[in-house]
Amino acid sequence: MFWLVRVPACICLLIGPVLLGYGGWRYHGFQSVEAEKAVIRAATPPKLVAIERFDPARDAGAGGEMSILGQVDFAQAQEVFPGEGSRSLGDSRSDGSWIVAPIYPATASRAEGAALGVMIERGPATPDQIRHMVTREGPFAPVLAIRGAKVDATAVETATPGMSSFRLAPNPLYIDPYEAGRNKALAASAHADYDAIELMIFGLAMGLYGVVVPILARPRRARKAHD
Repeated sequence: MFWLVRVPACICLLIGPVLLGYGGWRYHGFQSVEAEKAVIRAATPPKLVAIERFDPARDAGAGGEMSILGQVDFAQAQEVFPGEGSRSLGDSRSDGSWIVAPIYPATASRAEGAALGVMIERGPATPDQIRHMVTREGPFAPVLAIRGAKVDATAVETATPGMSSFRLAPNPLYIDPYEAGRNKALAASAHADYDAIELMIFGLAMGLYGVVVPILARPRRARKAHD
């Protein structure tokens, strides 16, 4: 932080509060997520319900937690780049992308008509983790017991413009599965958001520097003016 002495106090006074505010906003978001996880973790997990019979008002758990059964057609899976578009799923996955695949009733004989939901894999998932969700083979795709968090439809539609190639039923379900299981997904974070804390400390230091330096400089300017 010694380089602060080279930065004009007025610049520090402008930038410091911005960094402090951004750090505080980010840390508040982190705390909100942790609080929501604690509420969901303490609640009873929702029962597994076939996707065609799922009623969010009746079957969803705390915080929108869902547990649905359906055929996931990985043949239609896409790699989605939030805010940009999508492409067919290849052998490798890019950083920051989502994997999306449509969900049909477990009894559907083929992938025709509108899908009732979409599995949105936002985190890393291994083939073994996906296999753990499989309950049996359906008529055309594996039947998965998907336990996870509800994804807000507006957020999905905004972030995934390329997903329009799926035929979806009105008000489809969007679910982000717990890849490593419920306990791990909802476990309290082992560490705080130290980046946010550092931003707040740094912003506070810059702001104080921007206030204190002009105050300390006043006597010196007064003596010069007197001389």
